[in-house]
Amino acid sequence: WETIDVTDNYVVKKITVLPQGKLSLQKHHYRSEHWVITEGEGLVTLDKTTKKYCVNEHIFIPVGTVHRIENTVSTPLVFIDKQAKC
Repeated sequence: WETIDVTDNYVVKKITVLPQGKLSLQKHHYRSEHWVITEGEGLVTLDKTTKKYCVNEHIFIPVGTVHRIENTVSTPLVFIDKQAKC
């Protein structure tokens, strides 16, 4: 990932997931996240639901939500991740 901006209230990152890669299944107790897909497509898991997202779609991840993103295609998946402290 590449950190784009950091303040006392939020962090913005550009994250690339390589083909067939995935992030770890995780949950945050003190922050929410907002993802915007900028390249490629991916499967996003939010708690027990999994849905495909493509370029220009966004995903809001509330505090305490189990989540992961997975790249199931042969091109990189890139998304902007805004993490907001609660």
